[in-house]
Amino acid sequence: MDHRTVERLALASRPSTVKSTIRIFAPKEDTVELGIYFSPMWTLESSFPPAERDGEQKCKWVVKTKPGGVIEHLGTSVVVSELFYEATPDTSVMSLTRFVTPGNSYAMPLQSFMVHIGNVLDSFGLSITARSSFLSNNFPAFSLHRNIAYRFMPPKSINRAIELWCTHTVPITWTRIFFMWRGVSDDELASAFGPAGMGEKAAYEKDWKDVIEYKDEAGDRELFSVLEVSAIECA
Repeated sequence: MDHRTVERLALASRPSTVKSTIRIFAPKEDTVELGIYFSPMWTLESSFPPAERDGEQKCKWVVKTKPGGVIEHLGTSVVVSELFYEATPDTSVMSLTRFVTPGNSYAMPLQSFMVHIGNVLDSFGLSITARSSFLSNNFPAFSLHRNIAYRFMPPKSINRAIELWCTHTVPITWTRIFFMWRGVSDDELASAFGPAGMGEKAAYEKDWKDVIEYKDEAGDRELFSVLEVSAIECA
């Protein structure tokens, strides 16, 4: 049994989790609460800095925001550039594979995908550091597959499952990037995604900025904005 097979079996034995980072960009220093409501089908597994839990479906961070994307967690005095949480869906009542199919997602070979997804993230206004972090954090899982199928979820769908809130008083520009993916065999790529018109060429023509409702104001550092980037493998 080769090492790639061993890695695949190890990953298959783990529950599917969404790993999310939250960045806050504020034009001036302020103290805010930022929290999450989880639907009953999702469970918070971990967070850093540690979020304050309020029952099973709610948590929050109390932080001091500073210009340049600096976040000071007031509970621990830890200074970070992003908040992190990990949550698990209840797969006994929700099949993740239905979220990534030839009817709603695009697929292409791994090498093409890595270039393509970097360009998509760039169009969302992610910095080179944020793009590099996303790619490097997910590449070990991506690399176990010859082809990748993927999609981004619209904000309304995300909010029904995992809703963010913030106590900041002035308007907030929200950008929620929720990336869902799975590995695809050569046969499935050729027989399902290709004939459905959901291959590499179609992926490059897709306007994902419209899907995630990206706003140009998200890049204005004179305004208060929140950027969340999430990824989950729908195996």
